[in-house]
Amino acid sequence: MATYINDYTPRDPHAHWVDVETFVRDTVHASKPETIDGARSDMAAVTSLALWARQRGMVLDAQVLFRRDVVEQWAADPAIGLKQGTITTYRGRIRRIEQWVLEGPRRTTPTRAIGRSDSKAGPYDDTEIASFRVWARQQMTQHRREQATLLLSLGFGAGLFASEVIQLRHNDIHVDPKGVVLTVRGTKAREVPVAAEWSQRLRETAATASLHNDFVFCPNRRSGNNRMVAAFIEDCSKDVDLLNLQRMRTTWLVKSLDALVPPTVLIAAAGISSIGGLDRLTKYLAKPNPDDVRLWMHNAQSNPIRPPAAR
Repeated sequence: MATYINDYTPRDPHAHWVDVETFVRDTVHASKPETIDGARSDMAAVTSLALWARQRGMVLDAQVLFRRDVVEQWAADPAIGLKQGTITTYRGRIRRIEQWVLEGPRRTTPTRAIGRSDSKAGPYDDTEIASFRVWARQQMTQHRREQATLLLSLGFGAGLFASEVIQLRHNDIHVDPKGVVLTVRGTKAREVPVAAEWSQRLRETAATASLHNDFVFCPNRRSGNNRMVAAFIEDCSKDVDLLNLQRMRTTWLVKSLDALVPPTVLIAAAGISSIGGLDRLTKYLAKPNPDDVRLWMHNAQSNPIRPPAAR
């Protein structure tokens, strides 16, 4: 096996193969493939990942390249020139290798997809939200702290779906004296005003004018897929509970309804086709006391509620 790895040469040698071959061989040696076929696939997968990283000016460090958010950026980049079936195969080999080469808690991080059904599907409470704020502040690099805070802002502050987080660009963030509004594109195209308490990170992001056409989440890429959100969360979470983007959206919806946002306003901002889309949330809403019900209904037609002034 060692001889095969040491003698391996890519089928179509790349101009930069000489720059990455030591890293590739050392990585595959460390991952201990059990068969020649497995070693062949491992060498091809790691070579593709390493060449992609080399062309982007990244350091060939296994602790960086095998992070799941980085792997998903590689897989989503059409510049790697691989068919989807090959990407799927290589991603599987890389998942196996990461168990050997990554250090610390990430080595045993289970694979979970954000948005997957959860035994606890209701909204997060205030204590949980506070813990996620701390989680974002405690990330190891400035880039990760900013990205984690952005993800919280887009989920808790605007209720975006994973696909909408992935596709949002800097020039989709609009700031004016009334607050922050996101232009969401795609099948549920709409304008989403961001909750004031979650708007600061988005204001700072919008101010980066030089990046106006770049993606907001996981920037410097050509395309993306929903797995990038899950991969980022898994890699950043380590020993804490994983975020669930669907629960973040549910939290945003419930808090909006509890704050007396009219349902017709909310379904427009949420991209929901009808008021029936809010039915599942009724069990999470705060129950009004009888006096409040009587007061609201008494004044409903003569003195309807007005939206609060923008902050």
